Amino acid sequence: MTVGFGRSPNAERREANEAEAKKMGWIIHEPPELRFEVGATVECCMSPSGDVWKRGVVTQHWHHMLDDTAITPYQVRLDERNSDGDEWLIVTPEDGDHIIRAANGAIPLRKPRIRDQISIQ
Repeated sequence: MTVGFGRSPNAERREANEAEAKKMGWIIHEPPELRFEVGATVECCMSPSGDVWKRGVVTQHWHHMLDDTAITPYQVRLDERNSDGDEWLIVTPEDGDHIIRAANGAIPLRKPRIRDQISIQ
């Protein structure tokens, strides 16, 4: 289920594919529970070294990229705007503290899984 503002342009096709898969007896897995609600204020890591973090608001869970080749846990609207004054919308590749964390001491809905806490060097 997609939660957030609006539907993906390919939502109808995706729903048709899921219906066909269910008819064929395939198992459709539910996505894992995420730590932050839509509307939560978060900080997102913006550099490979982990030293640049930008503040924003979660706008959507399980964001489908336009070409439907990837689904990301969160879409976040950053507080900072680009040089044209437009909003930045970014996505997170996973739900881990090294990628996205609570801002201002906010408490996430759940703690990160052990896998999320492992740092890959």
